[in-house]
Amino acid sequence: MALISSSILFYGGLVVAGIAAVTLAILFVIFLVKHTRLKKRLDEEYGKKEK
Repeated sequence: MALISSSILFYGGLVVAGIAAVTLAILFVIFLVKHTRLKKRLDEEYGKKEK
C-alpha cells in the first residue's frame, strides 16, 4: 500500500510540474506579445527612445 501511495505522489508531482511548465511557457508568450505591442505603441506616440 505504501508503494502505491508513493507512486501516486511521485507521478502527481510530475503532472503538477508539467502543468506549471506549460503555464510558464504560455504566460511568457503572452507577456512577450504584450511587450512588443506596447513598445510599438509608445514609439508611435512618443518617438523612438534615444540612446
